[in-house]
Amino acid sequence: MRSEKCISTYYLPKQLRNSFKEFAYRLGKSASIALAEAMSEYMRNHAQEVFGNVTINVINPTFQSFTLVDKVLIKASLLENKQELSRLINVVSRVQDEKAKTEFLVELAKRIQKAYEVYQRTKDEELGKLLAKCEQII
Repeated sequence: MRSEKCISTYYLPKQLRNSFKEFAYRLGKSASIALAEAMSEYMRNHAQEVFGNVTINVINPTFQSFTLVDKVLIKASLLENKQELSRLINVVSRVQDEKAKTEFLVELAKRIQKAYEVYQRTKDEELGKLLAKCEQII
């Protein structure tokens, strides 16, 4: 979908906006693209109702609860990132060969990106400390 210049501004409740962003993120899309798709689909689905009285009552339109699967996946990702950051920090501090050290630093940088996404979602204190150590190393 092509990005166009914004011609209208829509004000949404903060909780709904944040829930929609989270939902779009889970779909692997930006909120803007997901919103454009949702609006298009909405118009297609309700095109025949345009000339009638249409009332849409959205009750509690939030997406904030995590299923058990979500919780398990988040915990697994958190554990994996902690272990991998710890391992890479340890390896980088011990490696003497500059070429090998550079390769591990690149690997560490890639892991930092993944770990930071998990940290933003969990605010895990231990992961935060590991990311701070990584910042010092790089």
